[in-house]
Amino acid sequence: MRLSRFVKVLKIRNVSYLFHTLTFEIFKLKKSGSNFDFLSLSSAQIKVLKKFNMLVDSSREDTEFLNSVRRVYVDVRYVNTLFLLLTDRCNFDCSYCFIRNTMKGSYKFSEMNLETIKMSIELFLKTVSRNDRDKFLDKKPYSIFFFGGEPLLNHLVFQESLDYIEKIKSNFPKEIQLNLITNGSVMNDSLIESIKKHNIQVGISLDGRRDVHDLYRKDRRGKGTFDKVLKTIKTLRQAQINVGISCTILEHNVDSMVEFSKWLNDEFGIYSIGFNSLIDTDAMTSDVALVKRYSNNIASHFRLTKDCGIQNDTFLKRYKTFLSQRMLPYNCAAPGRQIVVSPSGKVGLCHEGTGMNNFFFGDVHDQKFDYWASPTVKEWQKRSPLTIKACERCLALGLCGGGCPYTSFIKYGTIWKTDHHFCIFARKMVRAILEEAIAQI
Repeated sequence: MRLSRFVKVLKIRNVSYLFHTLTFEIFKLKKSGSNFDFLSLSSAQIKVLKKFNMLVDSSREDTEFLNSVRRVYVDVRYVNTLFLLLTDRCNFDCSYCFIRNTMKGSYKFSEMNLETIKMSIELFLKTVSRNDRDKFLDKKPYSIFFFGGEPLLNHLVFQESLDYIEKIKSNFPKEIQLNLITNGSVMNDSLIESIKKHNIQVGISLDGRRDVHDLYRKDRRGKGTFDKVLKTIKTLRQAQINVGISCTILEHNVDSMVEFSKWLNDEFGIYSIGFNSLIDTDAMTSDVALVKRYSNNIASHFRLTKDCGIQNDTFLKRYKTFLSQRMLPYNCAAPGRQIVVSPSGKVGLCHEGTGMNNFFFGDVHDQKFDYWASPTVKEWQKRSPLTIKACERCLALGLCGGGCPYTSFIKYGTIWKTDHHFCIFARKMVRAILEEAIAQI
């Protein structure tokens, strides 16, 4: 009998615990800071630990358990998200933009038309009709994201698409949630009416107060965009439209997340905030010191704001997964869970690849195109911490998601290499989750 390779011995507040990285079971040992001592266990404790898969008779037992987990979380065909890139043009010139900074000088911008949107939805419906059934995933609505560039630069087609989706919504096998991701620069009464009518979830990029936000988020003339974005947020909230904030974290705002969140909540009643780490490009990269500060502050942000009704989406994604005792096989939907369509109708897996046309492998106008037959889809679907050997003994195995495959590709030339920066973040999040869970016991 031996300790499973998926079990970690942790000391939290000078108490020793066993934690299973795939089942999320926690077993309290004793208050001393000693290491795990198998001989000190009673027969009753051994029985409990075997029940929780913490004690195994052989490494083969661990391998069989991991394979069973893979069959449930990785070897399942399930798409539930459609990204429509209404345009790749943008009226902002943000220094850290992961799309703009990968566009070559010869890049030609384009806009999506209604016909391409119709063909995209047709492909989406055809693809989801072949989903494997899953009791957990089936509870979630399908999602359509309007993205860019700045999608509302193509606002007429955006509104036409909403009317079209309303007409055909009975064709969807279950509920569908519409989402708009915008920089907040384009808004008018007609758009507000459409957003409210179709119950669209709106996400707006805002990096902080004026001096912080305007440092990197400038328009094409080099002027700050804070006032314009804040005006849109106020207008949407006055119309009783829910707004979520997407905040990119760099050196200038890594230590102001709590203050910024409380200001948004107090002034505008905004409770949903996502704090995103920088996606590295040739133009801008983050370092280990910043990643560690970011990770520590995300954890402390949750502790300091949870009683205010503020949702730290970055932390909660993993915390809710932990509480549900479901695993997080992917950090996002790109590994075989979503379809991304470029303005011209090209089909891909990740909108981050738009600028370089990476991992776009089909076309919605091709009636013979089969998403599930794509070798790219099959490879990305297999890319999970649950299938990467180097991840097997990591504390964050079941709650990590593996970071961003596209970031790994940009950094290392392959989606299969783990991103060291994300590993730091994931381990910190799991440690913070366990501290929070143990505090509630």
